Amino acid sequence: MLLFHLAALPLSNIISLVQGINDVARLGTVERYFVEIMDIPRLKQRIQCFIFCRTFAGTKAKVDGLIQCVICALGKLLHTTNRNHR
Repeated sequence: MLLFHLAALPLSNIISLVQGINDVARLGTVERYFVEIMDIPRLKQRIQCFIFCRTFAGTKAKVDGLIQCVICALGKLLHTTNRNHR
């Protein structure tokens, strides 16, 4: 759902078009949405930060598992290499 909000942010050219309109009642739903959110400071960065915070634990768990897999493989490789050099 958060990625949808990130994708639904207006581009700068759309914002400049909407800013010039005084009668908001004449705008469509999407354009009114843009009028509502265009003054929120750093909205894109805020949404990106929120997405990062919400997904960090899951991503970290995946990376930790992969790191453990690499450590185990390296240990086996070192053990095999040491046995072959005796």
